[in-house]
Amino acid sequence: MASLNKAEQLVRSAGAASLTVERVITQHSHSAAKAQAVLRLGIVVLVATELAVLSDVPYSALPLALLGAYGLWACALTVLAWSRRLAVAAASVVLLADLVLLTAVLTSSGGFERRGVGASLLDDAYLLIPPLAAFQIKPRVTALVAIASAASYFFGAGRAVPDNARPSVIVATLYLLAVGAACVLISWIQNARVETITALVQDRSRLLAEAVVIEERERQTLAESLHDGALQSILAARQDLEETREPLSARERGEALERVNSTLREVARQLRATASSLHPTVLEHSGLATAVRALGEAAAQRGKFSLSLDLTEPTPELDAHTKQLLFSAAREALTNVVKHARATRVAVSTVVEGEVVVLSVSDDGRGISTQAMEHSLSQGHIGIASQRLRIESAGGTMAVSRRPNGGTLVTVTLPRDSG
Repeated sequence: MASLNKAEQLVRSAGAASLTVERVITQHSHSAAKAQAVLRLGIVVLVATELAVLSDVPYSALPLALLGAYGLWACALTVLAWSRRLAVAAASVVLLADLVLLTAVLTSSGGFERRGVGASLLDDAYLLIPPLAAFQIKPRVTALVAIASAASYFFGAGRAVPDNARPSVIVATLYLLAVGAACVLISWIQNARVETITALVQDRSRLLAEAVVIEERERQTLAESLHDGALQSILAARQDLEETREPLSARERGEALERVNSTLREVARQLRATASSLHPTVLEHSGLATAVRALGEAAAQRGKFSLSLDLTEPTPELDAHTKQLLFSAAREALTNVVKHARATRVAVSTVVEGEVVVLSVSDDGRGISTQAMEHSLSQGHIGIASQRLRIESAGGTMAVSRRPNGGTLVTVTLPRDSG
């Protein structure tokens, strides 16, 4: 049941992170649609100004009707964008419709040949189509619209201008493609930023879920330690005290009281060991080697295995963050040995190798496979995974492997100064 609750916490956290990211992306898409609507109205005004002011040749009803239709289209999209009713998935279709309507207006009005060299069109509406697409966070859509814009201009202007002006059309098309490429890069950067934010949100949610699980694990470990250790000893002392109520000789009464006294001393030792594991003051005052030694001895007593220690106190002294990471890793590894390994021999060592410190915990128990670790993680048991994440974030590594002759080897490598 506890494992199920842990898994549910992780799933709910991941779901909450996904919903948060989706809301951010949706909000961005609606803001982009509003910006596109404003720019689209600007294109309509620009084309209308060109047709009305910069040309002295009257137009037929078709281009004016098409321009009016484009204006109505732009106004309708503006209303939809501001009311947040414009479907995000329809963005690429809307952009291609813009291009079709704009090309139809310019073709029917003779806009491709009215002002001689077609390069001037780049100062008008076609130059604004790729930026119109760049507001989206979809680089592929932006690239598609940019290529379609360049192709529409190239074929439209190429057919309309005389042969001696076609090199200018080619140059203008290349410029249009260059603008499109810049817009694709902008869209790609926007998309990369969204992906980065997504990863950060997911990491934050995962770390919060892990913090909850770790807190639950620590409480469970404390409860088990108190129940299996101090509580059992207190119950034994109580039973000895109960015996003193019976009619006993002075020698028997003295032996019973001596057992009570011995048991209470053991209770005091167990409680000190438990308190030390929760807040290892010895780590602060006596150093890493002494703290890991106390940790190993307490684990050996709980797990009923023999302990081999080869501990080197690093000089100069490690920073507090590095010592805490190594101590936590040793505690996690020894806790797993006690709970799961069924080991008879355990070895713990710390070695300084240049600018790094290496902690090793090995046992001759059942060992653990990669599949077993993945299954344990899927069930919400993330102790080793959480330790590895903390160590890697400090620039170190944590490896868990199966020993050739049976058992498990945990190796932690950390830089001397990981703070």
